Amino acid sequence: MNKFLNRIYLERKALKLINSNSNSNELAGLTRLAIDVWRENTKGLDMIIPLVLELSEKLSLINERSGERFTAEYELNSEECELVFKKLEKALLAAK
Repeated sequence: MNKFLNRIYLERKALKLINSNSNSNELAGLTRLAIDVWRENTKGLDMIIPLVLELSEKLSLINERSGERFTAEYELNSEECELVFKKLEKALLAAK
């Protein structure tokens, strides 16, 4: 999968997970602005906000490097995104 599609896949996967496990407004995207708006209207999920922000930052790094050739750093960022996603998944399950 190319870098752009991988980033989109990870973002959609995270949004689906978050929105399907939240009883509040849906998170519209993983930009800082979208997260801030969502946070203002979300109650009871404070423990996942740092994970959502971390995932957003890592996905942003993938996006910044999308025009570059495949590098070990890109692969590491992708793997880190998957690890943060798994932490997020566990945190959301624990919050239920």
